[in-house]
Amino acid sequence: LKARKSQDYMFAIDQYNEALNKVSSDLSEEAILFKFTLHEHLSGLYQMVLQPAAQLSHLNRYREIAYQMRNDYFIALSELELGRYYNRRNEHAKSLQYYSEAFRVGNRINYPGIKAHAQMNLARTYRDLEQWDEALKHAHDAATSFQALGQDSFTSEALTVIAMVYAEQKQWNQAIVQYLNALQVNERLGNEIGQGLNHHNLAEAYFNLDNGPAALTSIAKANAIFTAKKVKHYLVFNEALYAQILMK
Repeated sequence: LKARKSQDYMFAIDQYNEALNKVSSDLSEEAILFKFTLHEHLSGLYQMVLQPAAQLSHLNRYREIAYQMRNDYFIALSELELGRYYNRRNEHAKSLQYYSEAFRVGNRINYPGIKAHAQMNLARTYRDLEQWDEALKHAHDAATSFQALGQDSFTSEALTVIAMVYAEQKQWNQAIVQYLNALQVNERLGNEIGQGLNHHNLAEAYFNLDNGPAALTSIAKANAIFTAKKVKHYLVFNEALYAQILMK
């Protein structure tokens, strides 16, 4: 709650680690499930405070516990998370390996949500590899699946992936359409951080179309959100884009 409401990530990390220490020697099924959850949450928190080594350590333990429990659903989740980790670090071969395994396991257990997440992340990786057709195919499939499941937050993410594929190809008008679609979803959800990211991306697109007034409007909205939420890791990139827009 502290991490979500006030972005007090280090407080949250300390609390999670204290909980983990208290059950470290407990081998009951309940404790194993609890440790599985703690490692997942800690990996996310260390990502937010930009400590990749600690994040990877918890992701590996997360995956080890999934295989220890022999639970395909948990295995697929852990494979997805490791795929995301390596994708962020531009290790695309590794990320494709983990995403493909998550998709394979997801098909075997017929969990549409798992398959949708694997498709979305495969789309991100193909985007980074500049395989545009594959990226758009997986991203559209993911968006359709999340809409069918009623998972609007992930629908917004899939729409953003589609927009970024267009942006990478300098097709800025198509990108703007998808960013605006994602923004509508985040406004409906009340997801302010998501709205801030959408405004940042819109500012970049307008900037590249030489639409200065629209770029300034969007970047100011993003700045206001990131400042209020105290998310400095996003604010750094936003301030840099803000400066570029003002200089141009």
